[in-house]
Amino acid sequence: MHEITLCDVGPRDGLQSEKRMFSVAERIELIDRLSAAKVPVIEAVSFVNPKKVPQMAEPEQVLAGIQR
Repeated sequence: MHEITLCDVGPRDGLQSEKRMFSVAERIELIDRLSAAKVPVIEAVSFVNPKKVPQMAEPEQVLAGIQR
């Protein structure tokens, strides 16, 4: 039998293309909700230049705030 692992990239890849800026708290909530939904793998942040990709600013704060 083959195994499939679901990986959600929304908090990292999905938010990069959004025009709206999501706060650190909103990003943490999104990640925590995905975790609560039992998503096994979540790509939470991206360590990129915030001047080039402002949607991914403050990844350390996001990671520090994740509860699950």
